[in-house]
Amino acid sequence: MAQTVGMIGLGIMGRPMAKNLLKAGYPLVVHSRSQGPVQELCGAGAKSAACPKDVAAQVDVLITMLPNSPEVELVALGPDGIIYGARKGLLFLDMSTISPLVSQKVGQALGAKGVRMLDAPVSGGEKGAIDAASDGARRGADPRKEGGPRSGAHSQGARRRPGRLEVPRPEEPELCRGHV
Repeated sequence: MAQTVGMIGLGIMGRPMAKNLLKAGYPLVVHSRSQGPVQELCGAGAKSAACPKDVAAQVDVLITMLPNSPEVELVALGPDGIIYGARKGLLFLDMSTISPLVSQKVGQALGAKGVRMLDAPVSGGEKGAIDAASDGARRGADPRKEGGPRSGAHSQGARRRPGRLEVPRPEEPELCRGHV
């Protein structure tokens, strides 16, 4: 059975990423401030959640694609935030481009609950998200295989953990490859 994935932030890049996850067959739980994209994705097979806490409580992997640091901090640590629904073993991928200090703060707080966080900011814009070719999605690929990471430090197989670059371990999930 496929891992259940949560997607919070269904804007210009988040919505196409979520569509790609559905096309790939992943069970998907979504949340966004704007209800239009939520309704669209629910019509395509996703399940909606009332708040980030509810998303976290239902999924194995949670992805955020938000505009900036304050939004990520609020969604992760604020009232009804991810931290209140998260359980040990949840994998949290923040694909927003945010401050390393906020990423570290969120990562430490969630880490205390047994949540692993990967800081995986994306580039490539809407077209990259639609084509599942954004840089963050490329980083989900195994660097030892064809189609592995190609840009910046990621050309060496590096991946960002909250606030720092690190080489991925072979056992890390490859959920994102070609889907977000």
